[in-house]
Amino acid sequence: VAGSLPWPVKTALAAASAVPAELTVRLLEGPIRFSPRVATSVRFSFAVGLVAMLVPVGGGMGLRGFATTSIAAAAAPAPSQTVLQAAMTGPVSHRESGPVTPGPGAARVNRPESVDCLLQPDQRRSEECVFGDAPQGRRVVLFGDSHAEQWFTPLRTTAEERGYRVRVLSKAACPPMIMKTRHPWTNQPYAACDDWRSWALDEIERERPDLIVIGSLSQYAESYGVDSAVTGWDLVHERLAASGATLVYLRDTPFMEVDVPVCVSGAVGNWEHCASSRKTALAEDPVATRVADAYPDVRLVDLTPYLCPGRAKDPCPAVRDGVMLYRDRNHLTDAAARGLQPVLAAALDPVLDEGRAGLH
Repeated sequence: VAGSLPWPVKTALAAASAVPAELTVRLLEGPIRFSPRVATSVRFSFAVGLVAMLVPVGGGMGLRGFATTSIAAAAAPAPSQTVLQAAMTGPVSHRESGPVTPGPGAARVNRPESVDCLLQPDQRRSEECVFGDAPQGRRVVLFGDSHAEQWFTPLRTTAEERGYRVRVLSKAACPPMIMKTRHPWTNQPYAACDDWRSWALDEIERERPDLIVIGSLSQYAESYGVDSAVTGWDLVHERLAASGATLVYLRDTPFMEVDVPVCVSGAVGNWEHCASSRKTALAEDPVATRVADAYPDVRLVDLTPYLCPGRAKDPCPAVRDGVMLYRDRNHLTDAAARGLQPVLAAALDPVLDEGRAGLH
């Protein structure tokens, strides 16, 4: 309920807690422990122990009820798709407080329907995750890690409205670029990622989709080196281009300085407390830069101006016009992604139109 606090504040609070702790020992715990009455009366000592147990339990339940009420009060009613789109793509309202959607208590699970298609770190193969029933069989593939999968809902809406099916090929913490990484849980070489990527690329070459939409966390470059990420893109581009599909690369979304739902739960009165500096949140995406500079055959789609609107010196917000943008520090809520569907559709329409033209 208190939101996310910086480390200096946490350290100061921890140090300050020593004062009431020492006072409690001196003025309450010590006198009770060494009281002659407690030492000589079984009934009295039992009563003291019962009270000592019930008081913190009651206090804890009261605080829990307060926290639950506070989080519930921070949640706004679910808005319509029209309202979401207006909030995410219309003029910035500069609202700074009030209930949000999804609420802090629901943001973690505000995920796309394709969540079961996102393979976990130790999985190497998935069932065929295909959505839509376009009779022509036109197909779009969404390929990448969880930063690709977060775009599923607006991509599916856009594709189905234009006569396409969508297949999801995604794996947690596994970049689509052909590069060596480490397992997110064990820090060992991530063999399951290499195996999955190889299998997914074989599936793409076998299926030969019309469009491949690629998304990836940009921080692989920070963890494993820019050269590794860029070279990995060069290698995977060669495989993807060989399928004959049109390629789209999604510039990565911001990486916030705080866990957004936790912070907003304690900052309903001022969302700006949960904003992040633009320099930090919008760090360079080296693969997106490589695509823009050297790959005219790949369409680069950058929707970050809607997630970090305003001037270059303005911070990136955690909430935009009542819509909570993130379900943690770096994944969009499905509500935010759905609100961006019109601008994603506008960016993809030229390449989807090319595919539709081939049907006639």
